[in-house]
Amino acid sequence: MKILLVLFLMCSLLLCGAAKDTKSSDAKKAKGKAKTAKTVTAKKKAAAPKAAAAGKKGSAKAAPKAAPKAPAAPAAAPAAPKAPAAGAAAKSEPVRNVAVDFRGGKILCAEISSLFPSGVKGFDEKNFAFLPARRMYAAVTMLCDPDRFLSIHDYCLDVYGHQPCVAIKEGSGAFISSPEKVFRVNPKTRYTLLFILDAAVAGSQDEYCNIKALCDDGAFSKTLVLFKNIGNKPFTAPGRIPLSGLIPEKK
Repeated sequence: MKILLVLFLMCSLLLCGAAKDTKSSDAKKAKGKAKTAKTVTAKKKAAAPKAAAAGKKGSAKAAPKAAPKAPAAPAAAPAAPKAPAAGAAAKSEPVRNVAVDFRGGKILCAEISSLFPSGVKGFDEKNFAFLPARRMYAAVTMLCDPDRFLSIHDYCLDVYGHQPCVAIKEGSGAFISSPEKVFRVNPKTRYTLLFILDAAVAGSQDEYCNIKALCDDGAFSKTLVLFKNIGNKPFTAPGRIPLSGLIPEKK
């Protein structure tokens, strides 16, 4: 019995020792695994930013270069000039002033005014067969051909009937109204003829008038000239009329 009890105790001790050894080895293994897990986790944490940085570098390197800029589009062709409006043709060019050749010389200026010139010498209505009650006046400034004579009987205006010449001015002198007066012309001097028009029909606009040159044998020649209506202003002084003329050119 004693021997059996001793054996039982020894077996119990042995079993307890084995259990302890097993528990200690298991604890050591658990501790080792925990340390390993911690080490792995720490390595992973340490490696994470490096991997991220490497990933960034890799992505930066892998990103394709930006495409080259497309060449600029060629500049648009200049717009074609606009065609002038239909009504603009009449305003495209100013009217050119000219002198007009006629029988006996060259006409430089032709004007109509409602103002009778001041200082007309010798004017007498009795010397003229017909003078209208309402009057307007026309003046024709001209250069005469050489070796000619000039009087109020040589010219008239053929507009709304026969409009007589009533006076002549030589150069910048005064108008002289005399049926007997005859001028021996100087081809370099401007002569101005004064006519009386009927205001009832003459109007207030520029007017085309025929200047009729009368001949001794009853023949005549006509020259159509555009007279500028200057309202109630005095006629242009001969010295201010250029040799190139002030008569609007006919189109």
